Amino acid sequence: MEIKDTKIKNIIKCTAKAAITIEATISLTLFMFVVVFLAGFITAVDKQLSIQIKMNRLAENMAKQMFYIKQVDEITDYSEKLKEYKDKFKENISEMKDTLPESNLIKDDYIDMVYTYDYKLPVLSKTITITQRAKVKDWTGTDMTKDYELVYITKYGNVYHSTKECSHLILYITGTEYGKVGEARNEQGEKYTPCEFCGNKKISDTTTVFITADGNRYHTNLQCSGITRNIIEIDIKEVDNRKPCSSCNGG
Repeated sequence: MEIKDTKIKNIIKCTAKAAITIEATISLTLFMFVVVFLAGFITAVDKQLSIQIKMNRLAENMAKQMFYIKQVDEITDYSEKLKEYKDKFKENISEMKDTLPESNLIKDDYIDMVYTYDYKLPVLSKTITITQRAKVKDWTGTDMTKDYELVYITKYGNVYHSTKECSHLILYITGTEYGKVGEARNEQGEKYTPCEFCGNKKISDTTTVFITADGNRYHTNLQCSGITRNIIEIDIKEVDNRKPCSSCNGG
């Protein structure tokens, strides 16, 4: 009986060791599968991004070349030199269109580039079809024949300025305690509300927050993108509900 018991115990030990070995093999195989799959996914995304950047640049360059051709066509004193330029622009467009082996449509002042290709997925050994597109409107530049009245705004400001040199366009940042920001008002008499980027954090009443005279947001981070000054040039017809600056517009 003792001999039989010993044999049974040995069989159980061997079976347990074999089971552990099988589990380890399966776990390692699954781990390697996941690693290879993730690496393939990252590679696919990187390839898509690289192709999209290239297509966007090509579309923008083609739009500029189309603009140059139109400008040459509008010139009444049409010399041979201008004709050479026009032919060169057309040649550039043709070369750009041939860069991607797919449909590149130029119609109604739009450049529509489509590129379809196959990508083989790692591990699964399956091929998927990916289609990428870049569509841009003809590059027109600024039409100097139109009568514009240009004014200047900031992304988060609620006033417009008649000159870039306005003192209110110089960024003055003021620090105040969070507990007191409810009492503060901007130059239009508005209350400050939390910045959508950095103002949603839980902070104490003594924490310093940052405000500007022409803005209506308070910021918990001095490096927040919402507090940086970005001056934008627009036509006065596009100011919407913004009020004239009290300094440079006499408002």
